[in-house]
Amino acid sequence: DLDFDIRGFKRHPVFYKGIIVTDGEHKGPVMGVVLDRLSLTPNEIIMFDDRLGFLESVEAECKGRHIPFHGYHYLGAEDVVKR
Repeated sequence: DLDFDIRGFKRHPVFYKGIIVTDGEHKGPVMGVVLDRLSLTPNEIIMFDDRLGFLESVEAECKGRHIPFHGYHYLGAEDVVKR
């Protein structure tokens, strides 16, 4: 079964239908567990996120695994939140 809970974190991240849901955990370590569980070594990771810390977390995980990382900090939601 490709759907599974991701253990070892304070919250309850899951991998469901090909999507990693981190439940507020840092995305890098959660992604690392999923890659290990599925025995995956991607050629590269491309990520868009509105939180710089999450991008940095995934970037650090990729660096440790020697996976090229392309992170894009999405800022479009900032105007909506301020209204």
